[in-house]
Amino acid sequence: MKNVWLSLRFLGLAAVLFPLFFLPPLRGLCGGLAAGVAAVALSVTSDGSFRGSEGASESIELGSLKLPRGMIGLTVRTGAASGSRTAEVETFKYIRNVPLFWAALVAAARVRRGRMVVVGLVGSMALLLLDGLVVASAAGEALANVSSPQPIHLNAGYQVLAVLAVLHTTGGVFVAPVLIGALAGLVLLGERRPATAAAAGRNQPCPCGSGLKFKRCCGR
Repeated sequence: MKNVWLSLRFLGLAAVLFPLFFLPPLRGLCGGLAAGVAAVALSVTSDGSFRGSEGASESIELGSLKLPRGMIGLTVRTGAASGSRTAEVETFKYIRNVPLFWAALVAAARVRRGRMVVVGLVGSMALLLLDGLVVASAAGEALANVSSPQPIHLNAGYQVLAVLAVLHTTGGVFVAPVLIGALAGLVLLGERRPATAAAAGRNQPCPCGSGLKFKRCCGR
């Protein structure tokens, strides 16, 4: 029964968090971070100099609701003669693992305090770092295959990005963040209850280390 409740909590939180990541504040922040990482990664694994950005492009229609569709753009400067070229990928296609991670984390966690926010932010940054590398792989391949007087040449380091992209497209974007979030919630933020109420007086500090009285923490 506990596992069923946990699953329902996760599904409910995911249903709330997913639409929030379509909106400009969160989409722009996460997409901008992934674009910055992708630009650095491509600059290192190719002979070009890249600049990353994220912005709205068209809209996604969900019934009567219209949400801005974000696009991550990676622009490479190829010289005065040929100007610059840009490869674009859909933002939410690559950052959707972040709301999944938060949904699993909050659903599994039993301590709703500042440390959950810290764990969530650290996990989100790690996922966005990986997302940026996958974006770099997709954009680099697109730009390298375009005919140009000054084509982009990818070096051996790009193969690492290509491997990450394969893992991304085979389901890791859905499975991995859920498992990481759930494990972080259970292991790092799990509720630690004493065996019996006799382990501490009701007005004594709770043995779990929360700083609250036992009656207001694990003794409830």
